[in-house]
Amino acid sequence: MLTYDLEDDVWQGTFEIQPNNDSDKKGPRYKAALNGKWDENYGVNATRGGADIPLLVSVPTQVKFYYDHKAHWIADSFNKKIVVAAGDFQSQLGCAKDNDAGCLRSWLEDPEGDGLYAFVTSALKAGTYNVVLTLNEDATQPLGDAQQFTVADDSDEIYFGYDEVKKQTIISTAGAPKGSLSKLKAMWVNQDTLMWNVVGSPKYSYSIFYSPDATLNLTADGVQNGTEIPLTFSKSGPGGDVLQRNPYLNGYSAFKIDAKDFAKIPEAVKGQVAIVVRDDTGKVIDVTGVQLWGARCVVSVCRNTWRHLGFIYADLKRLGTDCAICDFESF
Repeated sequence: MLTYDLEDDVWQGTFEIQPNNDSDKKGPRYKAALNGKWDENYGVNATRGGADIPLLVSVPTQVKFYYDHKAHWIADSFNKKIVVAAGDFQSQLGCAKDNDAGCLRSWLEDPEGDGLYAFVTSALKAGTYNVVLTLNEDATQPLGDAQQFTVADDSDEIYFGYDEVKKQTIISTAGAPKGSLSKLKAMWVNQDTLMWNVVGSPKYSYSIFYSPDATLNLTADGVQNGTEIPLTFSKSGPGGDVLQRNPYLNGYSAFKIDAKDFAKIPEAVKGQVAIVVRDDTGKVIDVTGVQLWGARCVVSVCRNTWRHLGFIYADLKRLGTDCAICDFESF
C-alpha cells in the first residue's frame, strides 16, 4: 500500500520486487487501484482501467512507486526516470525548503509515455530563479547543467521539460507547449485534405509542418525544425465520398492544401508531420501529429511503390482512401 506524503502531494512507497513474481505466468505487472477496490484503477499512460504496467526485474530489486492523483499517473523508479526540478523557487510550491531534489511538488511527469517529462506551474512570483533537473530525488544526479529563468509577472505559466531521447532540458517562461506530437489525432485522408476533430474557423489559421528526418520539436510558440505548408479551412467539408467511406470522421473539420504545394507532399510523407491551429492573434491553440495513410496511398499508387511502403491494395481499399487516383503531375 502506498502512503500519501503531504509535502510532496504524491502517494509513494518502496518495496522489494522479486523476479518471476507472477502466479499466472504472464509476467510481473501492476497498476494503481484506489480505496482497496478495482472500481477505480489506473494503468499504462494514466488511463483509467488501462493496461497493466510491466515490471520485469532479473534480481530482487528495491523499487519505489509513485502515484499522483492529480494526473492519475502511476510510475516506478525501475521503469521510469524520476525527474525533479530543484531550485530556489520550490518553497513557493509548498516544499519545506528550496533546492530540494526530494520534494515532488516540482516532479516532471510523463503520463503519455513518450519520453517527454513535464511540470507546469503558475505559482511563482515575478523574479529570477535557478533550477537544475535531478534524477531519482538525488541532488548528486543532475540531468544537465543548472539554468536560470525569469518570471516576468506573478503567476505567469512556467514550463519545465525534459526530453529523454535528446537528453535535453527545456524551460519556457511563455508557458507549456499546446498539444502533442506523439498523439496522431489528425488524418491525411486524400491528396489535398486533412481532417481533425478540432474547431474549424475562418478566423483561425492552420498549417502542417513536416520533417523528413523526424526532428519536429514542440514549443510554447508552436512547432520548430520543420517546413510549413499553409492549410485552408473547408466550410463544405472534405468533399468527394470521404465521409461515406469513413463515417467515423463525421464531425471532424476539413482542411485543404493549395495545389501550388502539391509538389511538397512526396517529401512530407516520408517523415514526421504535425498540424497547428492558431487564433486570430497568432497564438497557438493546439498541435497534433498526423496519420499519413491517405497521402501515402496516393503517392504509392503514382509511384507504383506498394511493397516499398509496406502496403497492400486490399488494406488501402479497406481504409477508404483514394488509392486509384493520381492528379499530381509532379509525381
